[in-house]
Amino acid sequence: MIWGRRKQAQEAADEALAAKIEAELDLKEAKQTQREVTVQSDRIREINRQNHFSEGLQRSFRGRPV
Repeated sequence: MIWGRRKQAQEAADEALAAKIEAELDLKEAKQTQREVTVQSDRIREINRQNHFSEGLQRSFRGRPV
């Protein structure tokens, strides 16, 4: 009887440890994805800034004789 409960407890502990490891891996992957998204967002922000500047220049010179 005691052995059965001990075995169940050990199985539950092993299962909990496996779930913890899996959660840690998922968290690590999520943090990596967040870093990649941050870098991509910064690139897009810079491109948008450059495009906005270019559009402003085009509007300034549009319609003027060369």
